[in-house]
Amino acid sequence: VYNSFNDSTENVAPIYFIERFLRLYRSSKLQKHVEHELATKKLGLSTDQLASKLDKFDIRINIYNPVIPILKTSFLSPVSDLGLLYYKFIPVDTLMENEKKIIKLQLQPKIKNENTFIGYLWIDEENYGITKVDIQICLKIYRSLFICFALLISYA
Repeated sequence: VYNSFNDSTENVAPIYFIERFLRLYRSSKLQKHVEHELATKKLGLSTDQLASKLDKFDIRINIYNPVIPILKTSFLSPVSDLGLLYYKFIPVDTLMENEKKIIKLQLQPKIKNENTFIGYLWIDEENYGITKVDIQICLKIYRSLFICFALLISYA
């Protein structure tokens, strides 16, 4: 597929990038999940035509699930019951946001090459709810080909 997007004779993979801004609603009582797409941004590259072929990479992640499946690999959520065994939580900053005290924690895996994320969590000091998540992981697919996932969620 990528040969039609590559004018040179080099073996390179195409670049595809899409960014979405979603508003998610969830009711555990009714077992309902609704999402509204508020905005979508594409880079305008010729590889944007590959979007329909890459829908299987459109992964919806819920940080509160204990195990987060990405492709064929399962990753441990930092807020799962086992999170303290697999992650280092390093306090980085304390800030005030909408008159609430928020603690910014850096996530680092305790064990190298485990199925864990790196990044940051912002925690409301009053109720310990997550207000923001910024995590990422890179998976080695083949030799020097990596697929990286980055997740940035802000909870209202």
